[in-house]
Amino acid sequence: MKRFLALLLILLIFSQNLKSQNEDLQTSRFELSIMPYSLIDYNPRLRLGFEYYSSDKLGYSMDFGIGAGNSIFNQVFEREKSQGYALYEFRAELKYFFVLKEYIAFYVGPEFFFITTEDVLEYGWYRKEDYPQQNDLDMITSYDRADFYRQKYGMHIKAGLKLIAFKRVDFDFYTGIGVAYRIVEYRNVNNPVDEKYRILSDLWSEHHASEGESFLFHIALGIKVGIILWEK
Repeated sequence: MKRFLALLLILLIFSQNLKSQNEDLQTSRFELSIMPYSLIDYNPRLRLGFEYYSSDKLGYSMDFGIGAGNSIFNQVFEREKSQGYALYEFRAELKYFFVLKEYIAFYVGPEFFFITTEDVLEYGWYRKEDYPQQNDLDMITSYDRADFYRQKYGMHIKAGLKLIAFKRVDFDFYTGIGVAYRIVEYRNVNNPVDEKYRILSDLWSEHHASEGESFLFHIALGIKVGIILWEK
């Protein structure tokens, strides 16, 4: 509901621009952006970006994300207790604008991303890479303390809509699909205990519970808010 109201407010602000002439963009723009929802993501981090686009209908952007401290989501759901969370993220994107006006733009293009996560977890569990599934049961390893490492990289094909308000504020709505390659490792496992575990009883932790390497279908969906720093 809150997201719907926020979107409605943005559209009302933008509608004021439509009263004036909305011509093709004749200038180049450089902006600083932030991804607000990444602050409350399962893996929270501050994500900032830079973007340049111009009347030649091409845009270039780079985003950098960093997270540190304790993983709030794990603390709330009382699963693994996070003691040393750190995340680093990099994204690069090329955009082709098939509509590029002063106050509205539509684009498509590829995005490439790399994310690495480290954490020190207490009182959790994971599936070892070489453990076979046994009917409806899995063999898992519980532990008192372990070092968690994850890397994920891949690409999306994205489509987006930009709305410019007050001539300076850029609301960028986007979605996309792609693939990712993920590597998960548990190291320095303290007091490991192997036991049988019933599948589907703890789905929310599946994103990091299985050790090893895997390919994933990946979805991009979000809103970025940018401030146009200069235009010429």
